[in-house]
Amino acid sequence: MSGESGDQDEHPLGLLVLVDVLWARWAPLTKEPAAAQSSLRHDGLLVSLLHGAGSLGDTYGDAALRHVPRVPEFERAWARAAPGERAQVDELLAYHPPEARWSTSQHLDRDRLDIISGLRAFGEARTRRAPISIDLLEAATNLYSHRVYLEGPQLLRLGAEPQRTIRPGLPTWAGLHACLDFRVRHQLGYFWLYATISLWSSRPQSRRHAPPSPAAVVPADGDIRQFRRLFQQWRDGFRETLYHHHLPLRPTVLQDADSTSFRRKYRAPRFWIVGCRAHAEASTPPQDCRRVQELCRAALDVPGPEASDVAVEVVESTRRVFMGDEMPLLVLRRLKRLPEGAAPAYVVAPWRAGDEALQEDVVQELIYEFSDVETTIAAHLFDRTTELDIDDGFAGIYEAVVYRASELWDQLALRLPLLRGRELDDLHQLIELVHLTLLQGLADLGYLKAKVSREAALLESANDDDIDRLTQSFVGSEMPELGRGLGESLRSGGYVRPIHRWARDVEVSATSALEHFTSLLDAISKAFDERRVRETDRIGSYGVVVALVLGFVGFAAETWGAVVDVPDVDAVPILSFIGLIAIATALGRWIWARWFRTLGSLTVSDYFRTAYPPVSDYLQLCRTERIARLDEVEMARQQDDLDDPETDDLASYTEYHRRWHEIDLRLARQYAGVVDRLQEIPSRSEREDGLGGVRAAVELWAVHALLLSERPRTFYDRPLPCLAMMYRFYPAHPEDAGLRGRAGPPLSVSDADLLLTLRMQCGAEVDDIPTVVAWGRKLRDRVEADGLGAAEMLKKIEASGLRSGMGSTEWRQTFATLEAAVGDRRDGGPRTAGQDRPRSAVAAGDVPAARNGSAPTVARRP
Repeated sequence: MSGESGDQDEHPLGLLVLVDVLWARWAPLTKEPAAAQSSLRHDGLLVSLLHGAGSLGDTYGDAALRHVPRVPEFERAWARAAPGERAQVDELLAYHPPEARWSTSQHLDRDRLDIISGLRAFGEARTRRAPISIDLLEAATNLYSHRVYLEGPQLLRLGAEPQRTIRPGLPTWAGLHACLDFRVRHQLGYFWLYATISLWSSRPQSRRHAPPSPAAVVPADGDIRQFRRLFQQWRDGFRETLYHHHLPLRPTVLQDADSTSFRRKYRAPRFWIVGCRAHAEASTPPQDCRRVQELCRAALDVPGPEASDVAVEVVESTRRVFMGDEMPLLVLRRLKRLPEGAAPAYVVAPWRAGDEALQEDVVQELIYEFSDVETTIAAHLFDRTTELDIDDGFAGIYEAVVYRASELWDQLALRLPLLRGRELDDLHQLIELVHLTLLQGLADLGYLKAKVSREAALLESANDDDIDRLTQSFVGSEMPELGRGLGESLRSGGYVRPIHRWARDVEVSATSALEHFTSLLDAISKAFDERRVRETDRIGSYGVVVALVLGFVGFAAETWGAVVDVPDVDAVPILSFIGLIAIATALGRWIWARWFRTLGSLTVSDYFRTAYPPVSDYLQLCRTERIARLDEVEMARQQDDLDDPETDDLASYTEYHRRWHEIDLRLARQYAGVVDRLQEIPSRSEREDGLGGVRAAVELWAVHALLLSERPRTFYDRPLPCLAMMYRFYPAHPEDAGLRGRAGPPLSVSDADLLLTLRMQCGAEVDDIPTVVAWGRKLRDRVEADGLGAAEMLKKIEASGLRSGMGSTEWRQTFATLEAAVGDRRDGGPRTAGQDRPRSAVAAGDVPAARNGSAPTVARRP
């Protein structure tokens, strides 16, 4: 302890700051009522921060409010805007100060209302899809960016007070200061609110962070670990307060063989800024400073800057260098694993002494730039990994289809050398049915292969532009003796490199399935070619025999005529009669074939003739392109309502989701009817001896392969949650169909598609998904145990209240019902083979036994 105390005395702490970025949904909130729109939510948050909770506030005085319009950003967007866009923005633009300033106590509420009015105007423009580019709309909204400054007991407005203090006898807020910054950014089709909280161990000296004060700044010394725990407790309190007012955003990063627990949340970046008076006086380089090393242990969980997975670089603001204000900063980055998800963690330390107010401003600029890039990376990973999981799910479906087709082809090919006559014709009819079924999926699989290849290529260079822009704003000098640079860490660190490998694995799976399809189709085609060659050879041999017979008949007739005296007979009537009979026979045969449509048709059993038509009719209704056209029509109707000034914008969204809910239920009922119909149709067992058993297996596979693989490509981008739940938890294919992939039966709806569908269409949170999955599985088991069918399953889903267009309050009510139905059961473990498995095929009226236990866990691929 004495040695550690001596090190701290030698390296006294000058300043410690925690900067944490939190994300929340901003606009458009089309499923929320008018009273719950983002601007009004934010007004409630500002009132509680500025004046305290309750109608009268508290006795700690008003906090400080600073209007921080991001004018350069707006000017760049304005220069690129079209005249029509500028006119639209001019109509919406309310008063805003031309430069940043702190509000006076007399004008505090007026300035707050000005900020809220501007935010409301541009939020409503986004809701009604005003003809303004996203870049200009984002920049105009950020003209109303703002900052709140709290000091002393005002920190109690952040949230619950921490239980422990670092100064015995003093409250937890003593000597601490907080800055809260609010701005918006557009990611993944939505505006995100960036709420940045910075907690200071002493009062900021820059007027950008705190209003002027005559009090002297007293550096706070102490143990960094104690400060860290205290700051994180205050930060956690503010997070609860923020998400009490705003809807949270928690991007999730999926990986290979991920589970529906969705634990890999990608948190916003966290920055720790440390100022040590020793290296401020240039007596110690910052990487050797005891305080920097102590913060590395406390904040990055590494012994020091020399750790292998820590990126280290000395950076300077290019704008400041141009202005002559050189202020180098030592920056360390590491992706830190936390219980609630991974977070990019930074440690920043000034490289040498200088103007402390200038240091604070440069660090703030760095945090703005790096948090933007980190958020873009998080959003990009969320977008790409969800697409990869959906593509991986489809590749698994096609692998299951072609794997079973290969098994059936082996059974068919083994019978080719032995069968004769009609049985051989029937066998070739079955081979042709396999061939036609595979051809249905060949084009889709080719599209999937190209899509996955494109996704993998995009992942390789996705963030290059943002990182290049960052390096233009902050030029860096790498320190090879300590580790890799920041650019390499951003491009490949953390989740990025494993996801690149996963993308290549998915590409390999899609390529393998496509090659399996094409090789099987090629084998079947060669079998048909071989039959045609055999039949052609036989026709030639038959032709020789016929020629010999005809020659012999002619010779015999001539010989007989020369030997035997036969009276002359008129042969014309006889030949005419024979010709008419031949013509009538051929015409009758053609009419028979045409009328009963047997010309060129496949010979199938009664099961296939009964099972296939409803499947075909349903697939015609739920084609991806048909649903896309329906959405275009509905979107056009809604846009007409939005353009009508007499129509309430939010009411038009409510009507849009009402119409889609009807479409969703109609398709889900059609699907349930098809599934129940297939269960009612008796099918001969595959174990039946002879060709009849093979026919039953081929036809059962063909029907269910088409129903499984020809479904809509995605559900999340259309308001079809009930149909998605039916596909996921009541799959159509029975176990007898033999559709099994590399890890058991394929999921009809992937984890990512289910996640996005529930989040985007129903308003669910990421943490709610495991409970919804557990509820769906429990509901399916109960329906099967009671001997009910898909129609009853759908009725229970509909009765739960699950539908598209649910607001946050409505979802919480529905989720409470689902959670109560699940009871104490939680589904947080990895996905196991058979959890969402197909049902056993049973005859009508049979009641399957309830399941006991689950299948063994599927091992992850390395």
